[in-house]
Amino acid sequence: PAPPAPAGGGHGTRALRRPWLVVGFPGGVSREETLYADVMRIGRGAENEIQVDFPTVSGRHATLELKGGRYSITDAGSTNGTTVNGRALEGAHELADGDIVRMGDPSGNSVSLTYREEGAEVRDALSTIAIRRLAVEGKDSFVLGRDPACDVHLEGSLVSWRHAKVERAEGGHVVTDLGSTNGTFVNGQQVKGRRLLKPGDVIRIGPTKFVYTSGGFSQSSSAGRVRVDGVGLRREVGGAKARRVLLNDISLTIQAREFVCFVGGSGAGKSTLMKAFAGIFRVEGDVLVNGEDLRVHYDEWKGMIGYVPQDDIVHGDLTVDHAVRYAARLRLPKDTRDREIDAAVDRVLGDVEMLPHRDKLIRSLSGGQRKRVSIAVEMLSEPSLFFLDEPTSGLDPGLEKKMMYMMRRLADGGRTIIMVTHATANITQCDHVAFLARGRLVWYGPPAEALEHFGVRDFSDIYTEIEKDPEGLEKRYRASAAFRKYVLDRQKLLSATRTDTGSLRAGPPPVLERRTAGSIRQFGILTRRYAELVFRDRLLLLILLAVMPVIGLMLGVMAKRHDFTGMDEAGIQRELAAETSMLAVFPRLADTEKLLFMGSLAVVLLGLFGAAYEVVKERPVYRRERMVNLRIAPYLLSKVVVLFGFALVQCAALLGILLLFVDPPPEGILMRPDAEMYVTLALTALASILMGLLLSALAPNSNTVIYIVLLVVFCQILLTGTIFTLPAPAEPASRAMVTRWSVEALGSTVDMDRLNAQTSYLIRKEESRTVPIRDTVKVEHAPKPSDFGKAFEDMVASGAIEPPKPVTIEKEVSLETKVTINLGEKSIRPEAPKKPYLGYGHDRNRLLFLWSALGGFAVCFFALTAFTLALRDRQEG
Repeated sequence: PAPPAPAGGGHGTRALRRPWLVVGFPGGVSREETLYADVMRIGRGAENEIQVDFPTVSGRHATLELKGGRYSITDAGSTNGTTVNGRALEGAHELADGDIVRMGDPSGNSVSLTYREEGAEVRDALSTIAIRRLAVEGKDSFVLGRDPACDVHLEGSLVSWRHAKVERAEGGHVVTDLGSTNGTFVNGQQVKGRRLLKPGDVIRIGPTKFVYTSGGFSQSSSAGRVRVDGVGLRREVGGAKARRVLLNDISLTIQAREFVCFVGGSGAGKSTLMKAFAGIFRVEGDVLVNGEDLRVHYDEWKGMIGYVPQDDIVHGDLTVDHAVRYAARLRLPKDTRDREIDAAVDRVLGDVEMLPHRDKLIRSLSGGQRKRVSIAVEMLSEPSLFFLDEPTSGLDPGLEKKMMYMMRRLADGGRTIIMVTHATANITQCDHVAFLARGRLVWYGPPAEALEHFGVRDFSDIYTEIEKDPEGLEKRYRASAAFRKYVLDRQKLLSATRTDTGSLRAGPPPVLERRTAGSIRQFGILTRRYAELVFRDRLLLLILLAVMPVIGLMLGVMAKRHDFTGMDEAGIQRELAAETSMLAVFPRLADTEKLLFMGSLAVVLLGLFGAAYEVVKERPVYRRERMVNLRIAPYLLSKVVVLFGFALVQCAALLGILLLFVDPPPEGILMRPDAEMYVTLALTALASILMGLLLSALAPNSNTVIYIVLLVVFCQILLTGTIFTLPAPAEPASRAMVTRWSVEALGSTVDMDRLNAQTSYLIRKEESRTVPIRDTVKVEHAPKPSDFGKAFEDMVASGAIEPPKPVTIEKEVSLETKVTINLGEKSIRPEAPKKPYLGYGHDRNRLLFLWSALGGFAVCFFALTAFTLALRDRQEG
């Protein structure tokens, strides 16, 4: 049946348009169906009021019924089921403007029906839903928050339990933030303390916005209705001679709940454009979110933005459940109850279909499953604007299709999704696709229309076309009807709906300018997470725990028991007598120095290698958490505490085993000598850990870490001054070595000056002389019969002749030889032995100074690491 004619409107009035459905097919082909009857059937059969001829739609799929002035939808027992806003339809669902009904199979083959009402175009431009008006007459104050007992109850994971308070004051009202995690904002500025409100002021708490007037507040929400506009976006890199345009004056609009893909070859500008929309990159031009300048209002919007980079943003050595749970505790308000966190974790894992895998280690999952866990982490804060960079990269065709369908379903659920991809096999799941070539926008619109625009049959053929003449294709697109429809017409209301003006041309990127979560709370969460990561690999942990005891054992075997104590006079003489060299020395101070040096070097290596990979290996995780609310100080301190606790055990093992073979010094300066040596090793470990974190922050990638560490270790060995005699120019560099200060502190406890005062020498004197030797040598010779021939031998044998007689030969011999004559030995103890190169002093001030130097190294390394991370954050933006 045909729809009834619109009711006439006399006296210049206009008839309201009846609600309608926008029926969308894969690829972007759509049509409108006006809802003209109280009951309307939807299905594939011709008998339905709304016929949807698509394979996954049943003959009679669903029913629309007008009740109380609003339409409700129920599933009519269809084969593939019906979803509304990404959720399975159970029973009747009352439709609201913008609701997306989808009829399709689990593989993603589906058709959508978007419910629209009068004023949809204006609402799309504003992307907010008016909720109510709050009257303030007769009320002195009211509290806003997630607590149901609050005067104004607000839903949302970004809202604290008791978030803010509005009170009557002289001249109007004031708003006070009640220590919320994500902040309260007035006109884009975070409220610190109390803020007097003026008529027209806009208060934002999470996705909810209040406009203040003298008579009350108008409340609206942008949850699930976020529109983003890019106007004249341009980015150039390189110098004047090698200038390269990454984005060339790109303008486009993405409506709420749309799923849009940026497609193009390598270097086309896809990721740059997405990061510009996300506020990560500085660009020329404007990025507007619901008409608000993203730079000005970034702190308001950052909690509602989800961003999944190409690399995983979860730790592979955690289980799925623990990774998401730690992220929830970091991102959600500090007053979020445990049951709320449990519900949030279950919700997001269910949304990405990872509940069956929640107890598996992330590193054991497939690439697609790991990407889903990253998406689940981003969904914890219920973002309305979602960015994904190459989430389908490396997936097989089946997993890629499943991932694209999941994105489609998430968009239906109230999220505006922007995804970078190079795969086009399932691009028809998108509402719109943007093709880029060398930084130029050559198409933006429905996927099906893109094929017609480029005159090809397959999306992969578009890649070939757009590389031929990007500049010409850009001009052609800007002259097309598609550009007018999908860009110009969408942006024509911007001047009327913008709430502020501004440009993203100058200044640092907004992404890291302000943090709201508590440092102490973050420190506790990060410390627990890092400790779990360290202790989860038990085999590696056991190997690491065995390293220092083995080093202590080897040092103990090579050392002498008196290396730290020296000996009495009798003992010294025994040691000297046992030496066989011409110059015997006691004590061998160089041996003690080397023992102290090797102990210090072992601890330095422990700290360096323990920390050198800890920042660089998780840079994607750090970067994403930093974009949300992560502070640098608690991040670094969480690593220092865990690594330092581990190092304390290792230092105790090293020193304890060494002192089994070497007697401890007779006395300390401030405490027991073994305790003093332990404090020195602990401070050395702390400084080395922070030096390792600094190297990790400086390293461009994990592959270069080992070479940087080797260079540092080589400097520690060469410049300490115990192995090699240093020239004067090397002295300043030597003082920058942690190992030098550690050896000096250990030497102060051992009292190297006392050992040096025991220096004794045993000098042995010998003389070599040439001595003449004369003697007479007698030689007896008894010849044999055979010596005279065979005939003679036979005659002797027959008795004809007697055998030959022995003869004696005497000869006088004269020769010369060298002999060594011991002329005696002498023991010497110099009054002023030569002082060692390093400065040892067995006194309180000296030891405290050396400990302070090691602590100063730790503080400096911490500050430099924090500065390096902050600088890298800005450079990457």
